[in-house]
Amino acid sequence: MAITIEITSFSTLADDKFEATGTCDGDAFLARTIVYRGEPIFKVQETGEDGDVKHLNMKDSTFGRGQRIAIARKCKALYPESKLT
Repeated sequence: MAITIEITSFSTLADDKFEATGTCDGDAFLARTIVYRGEPIFKVQETGEDGDVKHLNMKDSTFGRGQRIAIARKCKALYPESKLT
């Protein structure tokens, strides 16, 4: 079954960081860029048990691996061309 991703907002944060919100198969998500091995990548952010919004491990996430990959791929497609590495 195909995963449906819809981006509802995409904004620039401080220091060349970005944030996107939208839905993945009808479930709302928030994704932010982090730097991993010198490259910016998008990570899904969720509310943890402590109430903080952060990146959660797979076992604690409401999104499956395929959904998280699909969200990151869709967000990267919107990432400004000048920032692509």
